[in-house]
Amino acid sequence: MESLKGRLGWAFTLVGLILIFALNQNAELLTALSPFEQVERRIPGGALFGLGLLCLNIRPFKPLLPFIASALCWLTVGALTGRLIGLAFVGTQPPKQWMWVGIETAVILAAFVYLQIRTAEPEFSLTGRDKRPEEK
Repeated sequence: MESLKGRLGWAFTLVGLILIFALNQNAELLTALSPFEQVERRIPGGALFGLGLLCLNIRPFKPLLPFIASALCWLTVGALTGRLIGLAFVGTQPPKQWMWVGIETAVILAAFVYLQIRTAEPEFSLTGRDKRPEEK
């Protein structure tokens, strides 16, 4: 099962990155879209990228709330990645896009802080895996 999650994770991550960068290959579509739309077209690829990251760093399903917070965090990281790559490729940056960057960053930070407080362990990771070596 761990191997399947890893393979799915890498597949989703790769397909997400391809979708984020695929818009650059279609010059006709690129010129027909406004700068805002050019950035927005990359978000679904970013969400798929985030889904891949979620599969690679999945937490246990129980308790449910930390799992949901972690999933939301990884999906938002993917969307933010797509948005920032889109902003890097678009010459003019619409101010509304930067508002969304701020909102997505706040969601990621809120999820991270919740998970940090919830676990209350100094060596916390979003993956839910303990980084401390096993004591024998």
